[in-house]
Parts: sequence; C-alpha cells; structure tokens
Amino acid sequence: MKTQLSSVNGFVAAALALGLLGCSVSGVSSSSEDDHKNEVALQVLGLNAMDVTDTSAVIEWSTTVPTVGVLRVSDDPSLIVSQSRTTVMDAHHTTLLSDLEPDTEYHYRVQAISATGDTSSARGKSFRTAQPYGYSDSTAPVISGIEVRSLTSSSALIAWSTDDACRCLLLYDTAVPLDQEVEEYPEDTGKYTYGHSVTLTGLEAQTDYTFQIEAVNLAGLPGSSAAQSFTTLQAPTLTFCPGTIAAAPGETFQLDVCVVQAQDLAGAAITIDYDPLALEVVGGSAGIEPGAFYADNGGHLFMPPAVDAVAGRIVVEASWIVAFDGDTALGTAADGDGTICRIPLRLKSGFLGGSTPLAYVTLDLDSDGRPDTRLIDYQRLPIEFVAESGQIERSED
Repeated sequence: MKTQLSSVNGFVAAALALGLLGCSVSGVSSSSEDDHKNEVALQVLGLNAMDVTDTSAVIEWSTTVPTVGVLRVSDDPSLIVSQSRTTVMDAHHTTLLSDLEPDTEYHYRVQAISATGDTSSARGKSFRTAQPYGYSDSTAPVISGIEVRSLTSSSALIAWSTDDACRCLLLYDTAVPLDQEVEEYPEDTGKYTYGHSVTLTGLEAQTDYTFQIEAVNLAGLPGSSAAQSFTTLQAPTLTFCPGTIAAAPGETFQLDVCVVQAQDLAGAAITIDYDPLALEVVGGSAGIEPGAFYADNGGHLFMPPAVDAVAGRIVVEASWIVAFDGDTALGTAADGDGTICRIPLRLKSGFLGGSTPLAYVTLDLDSDGRPDTRLIDYQRLPIEFVAESGQIERSED
C-alpha cells in the first residue's frame, strides 16, 4: 500500500509540476484554457445622462473592457429613427449631444463592441431637455440701437436690438395715439430673436411719423421703447427734359428722361408711351443711350432698351451700385437731379396734328404684379414718385 500511494502521490506531484510549467501530460499547452477562464465578461456600466440643458446633454458610460461604443439617441422611444454617435476604443466614454430640441424627452441606447468582437448593449433612463433659455428670466427686455434706415418718400426700414430673445410689435402713426401697427414675424409665432427690423410702406411723402416699439421675451415679460419720430422724404419726380419740345415734321431731336430730387436711387424701370403714328425712335433700341445721372452717379447696369414701334412703347431699365458695410447696405451715389437716358426721336413727315403726347406708364400693363414704371431704393423698397407727362409740338417749317 505504501508503494502504491507513493506512486500516486508522485504522479500528482509531477502533474502539478507540469501544470506550473504551463504543460500538460499530453504535451499541449493549457494557457488558452486558462486565459479563457480569466476573461472578464463584457458589460456596459453606469450609462447615464448628465448636464442636461435646453439644447444639450452629456451621455457617459464605462465598459468592463475597452470597447468602441455606438450611442443611438431619439425622441422616439422605439429608437427606430435615431441619431448615432460612435466613440473611440476605451473603457470610459463621454459623448456631448449639442443639437437637441428644448423641452423634449429623449431616449438612448449604447452598444459596446470589444476588440475580439464581443458585444453588449444597455438602454439608459430617458431624460427631458429644459425649456428654452429665457423662460425663467425675471427681468423685462431692454430695447436699444434703434435706427431708421432706408428712408424714402413712402417707406422706412426701422431696425433695433433687444438684450433678450424677443418678439416685437411696432406702433406708428402721424399723431398720438399710434393706431397703426406692424407685427414682427406674423407667420412664425414661435420665433424670438435679438436683432429686429420691420419695413413700413405706403407712407405719405414729406410727413412726420411717430413710432414706438413693444417687445416681449420668452418669459412673457414686456418692454417698450420711448417714442421716436422720422420724416419721409419729398417724392422724386420723373419728367421729360424739357417737358415740351417743338419739332418740324421730319426733324430729329433728343428726348431726355430725367429724375428730380432722387435720393439713394438703386433701380429704375421706365416705360414710356408715345403715338407711333406721330413719332419714331431713330435707330430703334440701339439709339437709346444712358445719360449723365446714370454715368456720373455709380451706374451699375443699363439694360438693352426695348422699343415696340407698333404699340408705341419704350422700356428702359437701369441700376446703380449699392455701397455696403459688411452685409449692411448703406446707400448709393444716385442722388439729386439729372438725365437717366437720352432717346433720339423723329416727328414723322406726315404728322399733321398740333402736338403729340409723351407719358410714363404707371399701370401694370404687362401683368407682372408691378407698375411698368417704378423706382426702388438701396433696400429694394419701392419709392413713391411723381410722373410728369410731356409733349412734342409741331412747329412750322
């Protein structure tokens, strides 16, 4: 018995010794089996949303071994439609979500993938973003930087700023109480901004107007400005220079299209009506040239004129360079009086009448929604103007 026990004990000792040396009785290494026994199961731990604001949140988690993480986020609990973020290989993960909607509940899920291809996933507790910044404001908005820009005879652009994101209303009239109003963003009731502007149109020329601005911030707190005023400009005049021209039948003469008391003129579309039985445009469209008011005041583009010799209609379009400071339009050099274009005309030899009229077409004959003769300023706003007619008188030979 002692011999057998000794032999068994010796075998066990030898086996243990071989085991300690990393060998088996069969001669095959057992290290892979031991490593497998020592592997740590992949788990996602501590998945949590923190630092939640109205538009952002931080999602953090860790894994028991280094992994790549895929975070899916959605306002839909099913997460079928979701945004995704992928993290680098690490055991600790932090992802910033910065494009969230205010006052919205979000759901999220993480899938972790190890270097060996093992995967694990976890779903975090949903969170709700805060209400939009400003809802908890306790101070009324302050209105500042009020400017009257792009003032014409019939319009004004008024701009201002607020220290809170606000919606605003501008009240105005020629006298107190201010019975007319313009609402900012009337079709977008949820829009609140810091920079504001409204355009007043349909104003009377050379008239004093008073206005006041009312603002309300996200918290519903109101603020208002002091009353301010502006005076619209005198309406410019489109005329013919001179208004009456004497010509003998068969005689060629120059007709000047003139503007008087223009200010910051940026564009003009001019349609002239004449009697084709009495007058003809010498040289057709090619005979019409820009005048000094265009050439000497920063003229930008003089479109090829159009002449309809059958209907008796001349169309001239011109624009002037607008000066900018960054994105802010400052005005043009097209101020004062002068000739926009020069038209060579001939009184037809067979004309027997005493005179024939010239007129600017202020109707919308081409049905494009705009008057056929119109002026615009550097803010692309219409300028109210006076259109004076002219005539060609038949003189004796």
